[in-house]
Amino acid sequence: MQHRPSFSISLLAVLASFGLVGLSACRVREPQKPVATAGPETRLVFSTQEESTEEGDTITTREVWSLPAAGGDLRNLVVTFTRLGKSRTIFSCNNTNAFEVRLTYHLTAEPAADGSWKILSARRQHTPGACDGELPDFTGTTLVLAGPPAPGQAYLLHGRAGKNRILWPHTPEGSWVYRRSTPTASEEQKMELEMWTLRLAPDGGVSGHYDRMELRESTNASSFACNGRKEIVLFTRYTVAGTFLPNGQLRLRETGYSTQADHPCDRTGKRYLDTYSGVLIGDSIRLKTRDDDVEQVLNRRHGL
Repeated sequence: MQHRPSFSISLLAVLASFGLVGLSACRVREPQKPVATAGPETRLVFSTQEESTEEGDTITTREVWSLPAAGGDLRNLVVTFTRLGKSRTIFSCNNTNAFEVRLTYHLTAEPAADGSWKILSARRQHTPGACDGELPDFTGTTLVLAGPPAPGQAYLLHGRAGKNRILWPHTPEGSWVYRRSTPTASEEQKMELEMWTLRLAPDGGVSGHYDRMELRESTNASSFACNGRKEIVLFTRYTVAGTFLPNGQLRLRETGYSTQADHPCDRTGKRYLDTYSGVLIGDSIRLKTRDDDVEQVLNRRHGL
């Protein structure tokens, strides 16, 4: 019979102090007008990603929206649309196991009195291909810039044919959460929680840190020999630095760390510094380390 861990009230208090219990829901606020930050060429960039898997085929759709940062003139509104296909067999459109469709839309919109923008026309820049399939038509779409007015925190509401979705800021700036729970033995469970805080410089440089908590809990009546308790909680803070490209590519490296002093279950206190490569799209950052093909997904942290 498999035991399911039941984390104690004291451990929930630890999680709350770590900022990972009771995350507030993302609330739609009144429409906001874009705020200019660096001049007439400043852009507000948002992105979204959807993924579907059918019969072994994985189709990933990405959109990156670039808007002027000031005024209601959207004559140079630009959308980059990408569709990626991967198959365990082959696609009939090109007789290979992968395809990529990429095109650019130049859209014209008209601002409304309520702060929304309605797209009136679209011009497509694209070389037709055999795997194009059905391509999106953005004419008639309504856009609303909402959320906090602070740079990098506003989000874009996209509405069409009665369906709404959210496009998030296309920047690693802000707070991100990673969590994973895995059994390490028949009578032990491990939970990993990470809180990432990243900053983006105008030149694309990324800096910041993440706080990592590793929790091991006994799922039976036995205690750990190192501390005589049923739980082991280890904290480490890593500093990170790297680069971010407009296409969403992200590279990070751990530059240092600090740990708890004299922890009975962490006798050496030594950590291995790693490097990461990944991509930011929409509400998540997908990272891989240099020695691991498994993705680590960071989710954008809202509220608090």
